[in-house]
Amino acid sequence: MMKRHRLTRPPPPTSDGVLFADFKIEGGELVRRIRQPSEDRILDRNRELRKNPGALRELTFAGLELNIPVLHYERLTAKYPDLHSLSAETRTRAWRKFMGSSEADPYRVRDRKKARQ
Repeated sequence: MMKRHRLTRPPPPTSDGVLFADFKIEGGELVRRIRQPSEDRILDRNRELRKNPGALRELTFAGLELNIPVLHYERLTAKYPDLHSLSAETRTRAWRKFMGSSEADPYRVRDRKKARQ
């Protein structure tokens, strides 16, 4: 028979290099919180790139439009499942609709007006 031990302190934080998970005890339950330490840096860099459009050099024929932190991407695909659809047509339509919305603004690397040109 397995003994149950009351958890008195949470396990140490873990990280896979991109995401960081830590634990805390709330109301006698262990709660896991996932965060991305580079999340703020990514969004700050996007803001800086929008201010200085010459800083972003296009290396391919399809220029970078959005830079989304991993956790934000997970939340967006949960909120809008078509963004992660198996159908390329559905996925493309959903991304175009998302990029046309103001919800995409924090992830843009170019100013909205300049991205359309």
